[in-house]
Amino acid sequence: GTWEAGFEPARAIGGIEFLLEYPAEALSEPEVFPATEASRGLAFLGPEDTPGEVKVFLTDPRGFTLPYKAEVDGVGDGFLLEVAFTKAENEAFAVDDFTIRDLKVTDPDGVLLTPVFSSGTDTTAFFERIVRKNLAE
Repeated sequence: GTWEAGFEPARAIGGIEFLLEYPAEALSEPEVFPATEASRGLAFLGPEDTPGEVKVFLTDPRGFTLPYKAEVDGVGDGFLLEVAFTKAENEAFAVDDFTIRDLKVTDPDGVLLTPVFSSGTDTTAFFERIVRKNLAE
């Protein structure tokens, strides 16, 4: 569906930026890690001005591309980004509790590859979200 939204995933990516909304009553202290195709890049978080909202940045000036798959089932697929949290005791959360807004994808030269979205646009559809619970539970 990314082609229909105006982004061709075969293009080399130099940076990804988005706002991640998460359930602040259940999770805190987010950390972000690049992985798979972006594993040589750098991922970091912006300041968390509002509880439950954090800006996520991923950059790799060498660029990386996304694999094309007609169907994604999650089995054996690696994560592009992994976000880890501290979970509050006795709190639950689900994949639908996470929303991605204001996605911006640029190529290694800084050219915008995604459409220009108005502030607050829900861009979750560009991602496959997978929630895993803490293995220590």
